[in-house]
Amino acid sequence: MNFSTIWPGLVRRSLASVAVCLVGVVSSASAGDVETLYAAAGDGDATQVSALLESGVDVNSRTQTGSYALNNAAVENHIEVIQILLDRGANPNVQNIQGDTPLICATKYAGGKPATVKMLVEAGSDLALKDDDGKTALDYAKEKDQQEAIALLEKPGN
Repeated sequence: MNFSTIWPGLVRRSLASVAVCLVGVVSSASAGDVETLYAAAGDGDATQVSALLESGVDVNSRTQTGSYALNNAAVENHIEVIQILLDRGANPNVQNIQGDTPLICATKYAGGKPATVKMLVEAGSDLALKDDDGKTALDYAKEKDQQEAIALLEKPGN
């Protein structure tokens, strides 16, 4: 038996099998699960968010419309859900298709509620990130006269 001609084919097939298995593991959550996570985050449904994350939905997965569960939770000021997502590794600096980060969402759409802004800042939100309009979370807070959010965003050390 001539292994020099058989061996390369075996290696290629083995590597292909491993790649198929890895792709299956990485993409075990369906697009529907990602959309459900996004909706549950926006609804403030901490139980469903936790269950979806436990089932393997990636906390940083992007919806088909280009947004993230953390952005939706921030828009709705759902503190408990924001904390769950952050605890599970949500990136506080993700940007949706408009360039909105969760922190920008909090000041642009959600009234700059201090608890939401503080939580996102403490989680490591990059205050310098800008959306597609070239504005930061602080720019929106100033534009909308969100005094408590402004104070948090201008706090020394941020």
